[in-house]
Amino acid sequence: MRSPECDPEKVLRRALAHAGLVERYEHSCRRCKSRGTPHVEKHEDAALRRCPTCSAKLWPKAIPRPMRFHDLRHTAATLMLRAGVDAHRVQRILRHASVTTTTGTYGHLALDDLRDAVSRIGSEKPLRLLTVC
Repeated sequence: MRSPECDPEKVLRRALAHAGLVERYEHSCRRCKSRGTPHVEKHEDAALRRCPTCSAKLWPKAIPRPMRFHDLRHTAATLMLRAGVDAHRVQRILRHASVTTTTGTYGHLALDDLRDAVSRIGSEKPLRLLTVC
């Protein structure tokens, strides 16, 4: 059993906040909160701001982007497939029963990946037919 401090989702959210991968920041005034009239502002950055009521410093709190620990599996599979790792090897790494699960669910292709695949068509050398004498 994991302790509550070792919850992977919480650890991931904390790491996202420390890395700056956040949706927004909630700036709150601690002085107004202690007086019973909390003041909270939402902004895109963590810049220094002052409370309009009491002129105290507003403390920013990072609101991380929504992400689950399971999303890291999707990212790892996508990065391996984009790097050219064989889909069957990725399937074995992720321990899927079927390669269609790996490529269909976990292989998120970007538009650039599709363009690269199409551009490879004309760049390959033509196959030479072997003749048997």
